[in-house]
Amino acid sequence: MHNRKYECVFIARQDLSRAQVDGLTEHFIKLVSDNQGSVQKNEYCGLRQLAYVIGKNKKGHYIELHIEGQPETIFEMERNMKLNSDVLRFLTIKVEEFSKSPSLLSQTKGFREKKHPTDPAKANMGRRFESNRADKGLRQTAATAGNEESAQQEGDA
Repeated sequence: MHNRKYECVFIARQDLSRAQVDGLTEHFIKLVSDNQGSVQKNEYCGLRQLAYVIGKNKKGHYIELHIEGQPETIFEMERNMKLNSDVLRFLTIKVEEFSKSPSLLSQTKGFREKKHPTDPAKANMGRRFESNRADKGLRQTAATAGNEESAQQEGDA
């Protein structure tokens, strides 16, 4: 019978170390291979902020798997994910073909790194602009106060 293609993304708890996440992923890969399936791609997408709190977790480790196998293989893997307390959420979809490019999860992480640079000189740029705004506010206040004093002197004369 023809094997079907699936993409599975699961989110592991934030307090797990990278080694524990890798061990959890290997457990699911072994489970798939024991049930006449194969994992074509295993991609760790990083520790990311969740859209909402899930069981006191604000972040989670995202992992994407490309799986070839029968529906029974996926059912067994999902059953084990439901029973595992380290897995917060998972989603498996059937696809026609696997994409050759890196996952969108990986690409958006790079985008966030560009938006918030790790270079200390560039990271302080926002603070520099904020301090300039504060200085302008002080200068405007001082200039306004100076104008009021000159108006009073003209009024006294």
